[in-house]
Amino acid sequence: MLLSLHVKNLALIEEEEIEFTDGLNILTGETGAGKSIIIGSVNLALGAKADRSIIRDGAEYALCELVFTADTKEQEDKLREMDIPSEDDGTVLIKRKIMPLRSSQTVNGENVTTHQLRNIASILIDIYGQRENQTLLSRGRQLGVLDDYAGKSALEMKREVGAHYRDLESLREQWEENALDENSRKRELELLDYEINEIESAALADNEDDLLEKKYRKMAATDKIRAAVATASESVDGEDGASEGIARACRELSAVAGSDETLDGIAAQLSEVDGLLSDYSRAIGDYADALMFDPDEFRETEERLDLINHLKEKYGDTIAEIREAE
Repeated sequence: MLLSLHVKNLALIEEEEIEFTDGLNILTGETGAGKSIIIGSVNLALGAKADRSIIRDGAEYALCELVFTADTKEQEDKLREMDIPSEDDGTVLIKRKIMPLRSSQTVNGENVTTHQLRNIASILIDIYGQRENQTLLSRGRQLGVLDDYAGKSALEMKREVGAHYRDLESLREQWEENALDENSRKRELELLDYEINEIESAALADNEDDLLEKKYRKMAATDKIRAAVATASESVDGEDGASEGIARACRELSAVAGSDETLDGIAAQLSEVDGLLSDYSRAIGDYADALMFDPDEFRETEERLDLINHLKEKYGDTIAEIREAE
């Protein structure tokens, strides 16, 4: 229900406030008194298109304010669904400020878009003008009037019947989906058999995809690894490499062993480094000897990964999910 209207600086109106009561409210006056402006201000407050020409001469802006209260629980529920903040007394204050270059609108102090404002208006009020009584010829409008007249008990029955009807439609759709003809059922069984055989023939092992990925990355980078290993080995064991320099340092310090305890400690540390370098040289040498690239093995690994990735696209992101699809 519309409780009050406040208008300021709108066309001929400097400022006016109108309060409405239950029942019939009538605005009367001579032609040009501003009745249409009053009704137009309601439309403006509810999101109608506005331009600067409606602002009163000499004013910086025009203002329209409406105060509503929800009449039914249905209205309250719809406003709650739209996250409209409510006042303690349950009223809804709509305020629209129209300025030369733009307009702003709020509902209970919260900024809203014009689209939101129109949706809120459709819940709170219906506005009819001349010749709009033709809407009564609409079947949908007639049903709405009948529903309003029938009252809450009939509305609850309507909702219950509607819910049962939707359940019936859902069951009918499921029945039609499941009522496949024999050929369709046969094709579906053949497809399921094919998919099961496809998964079973792959004979996937646990974590096989992770192991193959690691193997593939290593094989694909064999040339880079071989070059890096050769450079690392040459840096230590090659001419003027680290091993030669440390060995020379160990010989020099060994020649003066026992002359000074501090120096003997340093020599011992250097000897440990020399031992570590020897272990490193053996380890990297063994790695280089074992580093081999078999084109056939690389191709088989690549094909196996392609198969697993193909199955993942169809049945799941992991091997466990692929197996569950059986």
